[in-house]
Amino acid sequence: MADRELTPEQSALIERMQPTDIPVVGGTRTFDQISPIFGNGRAPIIAVHIDSHPPTDEEVSKIEDIGRAKISRLFVPSEVHGWYADGARITILKKIDEKGIWTYRDSFWTVGPTWFPIPGSLEELEKRINFKYS
Repeated sequence: MADRELTPEQSALIERMQPTDIPVVGGTRTFDQISPIFGNGRAPIIAVHIDSHPPTDEEVSKIEDIGRAKISRLFVPSEVHGWYADGARITILKKIDEKGIWTYRDSFWTVGPTWFPIPGSLEELEKRINFKYS
């Protein structure tokens, strides 16, 4: 995947996410790493899909919050290395339009919908991912 030609929009997304170190991935049922490289059996805890619309500053901050909440709920500190963890289940986020509509999928999904649409904003997505229903 790293050898594929990127569109200007995809390159802009990678550049947008680079300061956060949140990985950008491709693929549908599985994921292909785009940036940065990971190894040693570690996988991203949270990632943004390469075909996502670029998130706003507020959305990037919310993605980081979602990732931190997932880390605190599912991992012991020795397993976590930045946004990567030993044997992590990856939550992949994708912004499907400029109005702020998001979808997500988890790497362990093998059947059913490829992407799960979220009605509302990333706050609703955070509730679903981190099981915070009122």
